[in-house]
Amino acid sequence: MDDTSRQGDEQSRNVNVDDVTARRMAEDALRESEQRIRRLGDNLPDSFIYQYTHDADGSPRFLYVSAGIERLNGVTVEEVLNDAGALHRQVDPEQFPALVEAEQASARDLTTFAMDLRLRRPDGEWRWMQVRSTPTRTPDGRIVWDGVQTDITDRKEHEREFKRLNRLYSALSQVNQAIVRITSREELFQEVTRALVEFGEFSMVWVGLHNPVTHKVEVAAQQGDETGYLNGIHVFADDRLEGRGPTGTAIREGRPYVCNDFLSDPRTVPWRESATRAGWRSSAAFPLRLGGDVCGALMVYDRDANFFGEREVALLEEVALDISFGLLIVEREILRNQTETALRRSEEKFRDIFENAPVGIFQSTTAGRFLRVNITLAGMFGYGSPEEMIADVTDIAPQLFITPGQRTEVIRLALESEKFARSEVEYRRKDGSFFIATLSMRVVRSDNGDIAFFEGFVEDITERTHAEREIIRLNTDLEQRVRERTAELEGANSALKQEIEYRKKAQEEVIRLNLDLLRQKAALQAVNRELESFSYSVSHDLRAPLRHLDGYSRILEEDCALKLDESERKYLRRIRTAAAKMDRLVDALLQLSRMTRTEIALHPVNLSAMARGIMEELGRSGPDRNVAATIEDGVVVKADPRLMRIVMDNLLGNAWKYTSQKEGALIEFGTTETRGRRVCFVRDNGAGFDMAYANKLFGAFQRLHREDEFEGIGIGLATVQRIIHLHGGEVWAEGVEGEGATFYFSVE
Repeated sequence: MDDTSRQGDEQSRNVNVDDVTARRMAEDALRESEQRIRRLGDNLPDSFIYQYTHDADGSPRFLYVSAGIERLNGVTVEEVLNDAGALHRQVDPEQFPALVEAEQASARDLTTFAMDLRLRRPDGEWRWMQVRSTPTRTPDGRIVWDGVQTDITDRKEHEREFKRLNRLYSALSQVNQAIVRITSREELFQEVTRALVEFGEFSMVWVGLHNPVTHKVEVAAQQGDETGYLNGIHVFADDRLEGRGPTGTAIREGRPYVCNDFLSDPRTVPWRESATRAGWRSSAAFPLRLGGDVCGALMVYDRDANFFGEREVALLEEVALDISFGLLIVEREILRNQTETALRRSEEKFRDIFENAPVGIFQSTTAGRFLRVNITLAGMFGYGSPEEMIADVTDIAPQLFITPGQRTEVIRLALESEKFARSEVEYRRKDGSFFIATLSMRVVRSDNGDIAFFEGFVEDITERTHAEREIIRLNTDLEQRVRERTAELEGANSALKQEIEYRKKAQEEVIRLNLDLLRQKAALQAVNRELESFSYSVSHDLRAPLRHLDGYSRILEEDCALKLDESERKYLRRIRTAAAKMDRLVDALLQLSRMTRTEIALHPVNLSAMARGIMEELGRSGPDRNVAATIEDGVVVKADPRLMRIVMDNLLGNAWKYTSQKEGALIEFGTTETRGRRVCFVRDNGAGFDMAYANKLFGAFQRLHREDEFEGIGIGLATVQRIIHLHGGEVWAEGVEGEGATFYFSVE
């Protein structure tokens, strides 16, 4: 072999050695890389990595799975490597077809696929996993997926909570918008239930109002009750079994009640069967308040157990508070409408006088612009309408006064006296002509003492002034020509001056009447504000301390009973009795105050039938009493039925009460002729009263008998008197102590 051949063989052997060395180094690097990846996969906290393929027969097989699968899916690596179905069987059956379809598309297009899957672990727990796989085609044609599965349960829960809270906030926004625009209780309840179902996505919502007489909670509005659940149940707010549920508890105790498992909560037993048919699993009740008192409840239902968390409850409490606020606004709106009606009538009277007064009336600013003028004043200055005059006159003094300083002088006098300043001035009309007038003006100040505007009256006295001047001229001429007729002319002049004075007084009377109307308007507004403030104070500021006084006394009486002697327990009972009495007094005072704001609706009222019904009720309340009642037939008056019921309840109730200690008690209702007209009366032969104290009978909280003799708080007859006066009638009483009393009244 020559040297060239030997050199070629040696080079060939060197190349082969280099190739083997490089291949081994690459294999070592690949193994080291795979080991690093596997160590990383085994230590991922919320994920595991895998390699996955399909065998020739199409069956799935995992080539590699990291150790994290045991933490996430609750199965071992060996189980999954031996049986890929151990993992596939955990997938929610509803999602599995979509998973297969995504895998087939990934294999066909060699594209990465990712899915959020709901898996059920062997221990029964459902978890959310995100699967992301990237396919690779191997040299032998197989598809191998390299992927990672990550536990996203917490993220899903956060997303679900976020959506729920967003829905609640949206519903809360709708409720707030409803409060702003709605003016009736019924519309408010309908809108609230609709918003909570439509925007809050609750299964069913209803509002119940508490009937304080029957204690039944009646459905005021509902949304979502497609199964008729509410039609088949009865809910109360007292201590009976049907009153101890979520709704009754919320109303009775004034606090939210959350039931996250309707089928196991012992308080839901009476409604459990109906709730099961309807599909309700969770419910929550929130008290609704009006004027500080619980008047009903907001009830919210869902088909999932454990639905109501702290945030949901907090937001629903806010909804309940908003509804309570809306109820208060509606009640105040009703009162405001009544007040505005009265104010509007007063303003209409004022406007009628203002617009039709025979003298010019105005209001103006300190800068010299008119705020308001009547049509008489506009016509006096040659304008077609008050609006035209207000727009055209931008500076009163130079435009309307012949001598602008005259206005300044009248303003000075008005500021000095704070009363009407009066002066004779010369004015300029729109067309430039002059006229003479009497200007009366005063300053009107705001609450802080600043000048708000000037107001006054203008009377055109041009003709009168010219007449006076003509009279003076004629008198002078006549005195010179006919001395003998001086006395006659002076008499005529005196008569004319009296007429002028009479007209001046008439003008002043018109001014006084207008000012009285303005004062009455201000007084009416003040009375309405005071009445609203008073009602709020009574219903909030007085009742709260009374409830505290009674509540803490009851706690002392119950918790410290063994530590207190009989006298101390007696003192506590007296405190509670006094608090209860004060609460009744507050109720009575509120009722009495409402009488001043009540509008009457007149209808024919059969007082005979009403009296019989009341006596039957009184008879049932005291079946052991022997009372002879005589009721005249056919007594019909034109009055407000609801208010007359209050009158008859009080008068017949008093007769029943004050004959309770009388054997052979007699009570009579009828009519008689007195003072030239027919009046009604209620007569009894009971305790009677001393006529010397008759003036105290109809005063609020005035009593002629001790409370230990006859119970009561002294407000009934005061209420009767106010109702009768509202009808334009009269009420009075006659009595003899120990022999009985007769109460007369008329309403037409």
